[in-house]
Amino acid sequence: MSLSTAAGDELLRRLIIQEASFLTTREKRMLQAAGVTARELAAFSTADFSKIIPRVLKARCSWKGKNAYEKAHTATCIIARLSICYTFYDDADFPAMLREMPDPPYVLFYRGNLGCLQQPCVSVVGTRRATAGGRSSAAAFSREAAENGCTVVSGLAYGIDVAAHKGALQAVRGATAALLASGIDTITPASHTPVARSIVERGGCILSEYTPGTPAQAFRFIQRDRLIAALSPATVVVQAPSGSGALLTAAFAL
Repeated sequence: MSLSTAAGDELLRRLIIQEASFLTTREKRMLQAAGVTARELAAFSTADFSKIIPRVLKARCSWKGKNAYEKAHTATCIIARLSICYTFYDDADFPAMLREMPDPPYVLFYRGNLGCLQQPCVSVVGTRRATAGGRSSAAAFSREAAENGCTVVSGLAYGIDVAAHKGALQAVRGATAALLASGIDTITPASHTPVARSIVERGGCILSEYTPGTPAQAFRFIQRDRLIAALSPATVVVQAPSGSGALLTAAFAL
């Protein structure tokens, strides 16, 4: 992806805003509309943020502007080198279902066909320690859902998730979308990279709300789960023992 100087500067500015994780998406959009430059954001204090949003930020909301600037600059290089696509909350192609969330992402990074999320979607989740029967059921359901024109949404994790993606990929029509808990430049787990490649090649997409270069961490899987639930009007849970992340996804769906 080749960015013009103006487009590159605007992307850098928005990616720095993205790094202000203590702000809501509504507040990030207010900061965006204020027209603060990338260099100015790098020099911001928490008091400067409070003048714009307006909300008095707590002392623990530390802001390391220089680090945010450097991370955003690195991300723009990764985006250009790997031809990563992105859509911000105020863009026309931002998934409509996510606008219904109380805490929607400010930006989504993706590869593949984002338009597959405009089709009817169904989320399929479950335990990573699935039985053979559970994996078979997830694959069969997902294959049939895709054959009926649905996009199957899951998290590309071990067990039920990857079985759902593989099942949807067996369908003649339909597609599947995978939400990542890391930057989109890193597939987690790495062994599922071939599945991710097939998802993109077959008209689906892989997505992440995290800036390229961001590693997968435990709390990001929980944040990712809310997006899996939000992208579909229905969430199907296959094998989820007590304490399973899949049950958390179900709670988000409710």
